[in-house]
Amino acid sequence: MLLLLNLAMFVALTFGYENFIVPLYGYEGYVFQPDITNGYAAVIAIIILSIIIPATFKKPSTLFFQLTMVFILIPMMVLFYAEGKSWEYPAQVVTAFVFSVGLLRFIKIDRPRSFFLSMDALQRLLLFMVLIYLGSIFAMGGAAYLNFDLSKVYDFRTDAADNLPGIFGYISPPMGKVVVPIGLVLSLLYRKYVFASLYVIFGFLIFGLTANKAPLFNPFLVLFIYLISSSKSLTIKFNLGILLVILLSIGDFWLAFNLENSDGLFGWLGTLMLARMFFLPPEINYMYHEFFSSHDWVLFSDSKITLGLLRYPYPLDAPHMIGRYYFNSDLTGANTGWIGSGYMHAGFAGMLLYAAMTAVIFKYVDSCARKAGDRGVELVTAATVIPIFSLITSSDLPTTFLTHGLWANMILIACFRNRSPNDYAELVRMRSGVKPSSTVQKGALLNPREHNTYLKRS
Repeated sequence: MLLLLNLAMFVALTFGYENFIVPLYGYEGYVFQPDITNGYAAVIAIIILSIIIPATFKKPSTLFFQLTMVFILIPMMVLFYAEGKSWEYPAQVVTAFVFSVGLLRFIKIDRPRSFFLSMDALQRLLLFMVLIYLGSIFAMGGAAYLNFDLSKVYDFRTDAADNLPGIFGYISPPMGKVVVPIGLVLSLLYRKYVFASLYVIFGFLIFGLTANKAPLFNPFLVLFIYLISSSKSLTIKFNLGILLVILLSIGDFWLAFNLENSDGLFGWLGTLMLARMFFLPPEINYMYHEFFSSHDWVLFSDSKITLGLLRYPYPLDAPHMIGRYYFNSDLTGANTGWIGSGYMHAGFAGMLLYAAMTAVIFKYVDSCARKAGDRGVELVTAATVIPIFSLITSSDLPTTFLTHGLWANMILIACFRNRSPNDYAELVRMRSGVKPSSTVQKGALLNPREHNTYLKRS
């Protein structure tokens, strides 16, 4: 079933590319010059990749690899066929992806044992962090830049950022992308609806004070992922949903093409999803390959990890160099995920390095999910999906850790354990006076009230 859905997406994206993307966005470099041999190779690659990705959702990495497949690899195969591109780069991408999937199955990574907080304590900690963060912004005069108008966010963003110390550039993203969304999900999970309402308000406040739209929508996206992650057939349902979005985008473009006097009512969904979400990220990946295959590699000289020992070879950062070279604008930042940025740093070797590091991150997340008890997979998946999606589609690995808050994710998901020291939840329930349940399994999550009762009586 997963294979058929992936092939159906390939066919649908190819149809949309030929009939709508090229006619509408040909000025951006999209052309339709199909190569039938490339087409056969693309289909074979999709078949192989569909086989090696697990179809049953049992751990977060399954969804993460499927996200890579849907938003990067299948659209890249469409461009490989439709534009008659060279075999070299697609072969390297497929190899790096297979390497990452294979490495995940062999490496062993455990969650740090020292990270232990009950869910109740974790909720209080998250609430305290957000209150301190918001209080600090208000104390520094941030209320002067408070704005809830989505159409004016860019008018306020620079001034709001300049009003805060530089360290807030690393604090604000985790607050809006990690702390508030996780706090919302935990509050709903433990039926603390007052706290849940507070986190929704916090999201609005962070949006209004920082002029960043992500905190406004991320809590609801994380909640949606959490709710749908309870099904073991998540990957099938996810692919069905993505295929439906592709078909709706194609239908939206068709209506925009064929209905007169629509006054812009149609075409926006196709632009947002088909053009920007599906084809722009892989096209930028190809741009990175083309540019850095004939120019100097960055070799991590743009990062502090090289301690300034290597000279950065360009006048602009890599995304804006691509923007200058391909979009004729120094203001355009063409961001890419681990595939393009890995090649940027060290060619195919850089891609393999990033593939290995991605596998390590995914394995760590899987380990935290496995040890988080009942519904741990759903909770950890929802908690990490936003920075992981950035890593896949639009962010270099160090940037994902710092700017997109993955470092905070990895610390918090290690705390998702509300169990007794010996991991026997049934024993704790018995010792705390709670009626035993035959359905409780070893390692199941304890209700915060039960856990606190146990601690008081122990």
